[in-house]
Amino acid sequence: YENVEMLLPSKAKNKHIVTKEEIRETMDYICKYSLYAYEQELKQGFVTIEGGHRAGVMGKVILENNRVKNLQYISSVNIRVAHEIIGCADSIMQYITKNREVCHTLIISPPRCGKTTLIRDIIRQISDGNQYVRGCTVGVVDERSELGGCYLGVAQNHLGMRTDILDCCPKAEGMIMLIRSMAPHVLAIDEIGTSEDVHAVEYAMQCGCKLIASVHGMDMEEASQKPVLGDLIRKRRFERYVILENRHHPGEIKTIYDAFIFPLQDTTCHVWNCISVPPPFSETFQNKKFYFGGALYRFSFVTTGTVHRRTSFPLHPHEWRDGNNDRTNPRTTGVAEIPR
Repeated sequence: YENVEMLLPSKAKNKHIVTKEEIRETMDYICKYSLYAYEQELKQGFVTIEGGHRAGVMGKVILENNRVKNLQYISSVNIRVAHEIIGCADSIMQYITKNREVCHTLIISPPRCGKTTLIRDIIRQISDGNQYVRGCTVGVVDERSELGGCYLGVAQNHLGMRTDILDCCPKAEGMIMLIRSMAPHVLAIDEIGTSEDVHAVEYAMQCGCKLIASVHGMDMEEASQKPVLGDLIRKRRFERYVILENRHHPGEIKTIYDAFIFPLQDTTCHVWNCISVPPPFSETFQNKKFYFGGALYRFSFVTTGTVHRRTSFPLHPHEWRDGNNDRTNPRTTGVAEIPR
């Protein structure tokens, strides 16, 4: 019954209508018959239970000084069963790292596309280390107990052996606390939204920390139009952007961009036709460096007396620059191979 809406009991003609008493009994069981003990979580609209599962609640809001103090007359309960998918970030680790170091990465995704599951596995792989990144300390600010799923201070999800986690802490304050007290190499946060969050992200980037963050959005255009986050994108603070979608299943990678908003997945070149070119075009390009979109590739050009040209790249030719003399190279000629 995955991704299917059902009314229970499914085969009965008359569906069950949940009563007020059943809602109250459910909340008593979730909160172990002590709603006051979970007051801090309830005012955020959810309760985290053992195993990292979460029960979202809706009802009448009690305000104090224009801030949410608590909820009463609970009318809706949404139980979200937590599960982690070990290895779901395997396919993107090579794109969000460089020289075995983490790049500032922003994950852009609509709701229910798996961004929290993805960022959780990214944290685990960075913390433990693998072929793409050296294991390093990771500080996690888990404002809604989604990443670690902490229960009584113990993370229920696997976030790696070098990870420190601040549970139920506001993101802006938590990032500053982690930088000052734990000296993390990488900071990870989920769903940045307020201007305070974005300012704290920029501050952390200037403190020598690498950032892994996520934000709600359909694509790069929508993310760049956000009031404060758009300024960071235009300043090229982030080095990688991962766009998720949910056409067939959650967690589908739509596109990965670099800081210049150029796609990174299709970086292999494809040869169209090999044509012998007479002088003066038979120039040797051996061991030259070319830049595209901020990413550096070293090419080995095949030069056997004549240069083959019309090599097709899934890129815009006018964006290539000759790395040796930093001049625009409108038409790069030669047969090239790019190591992955």
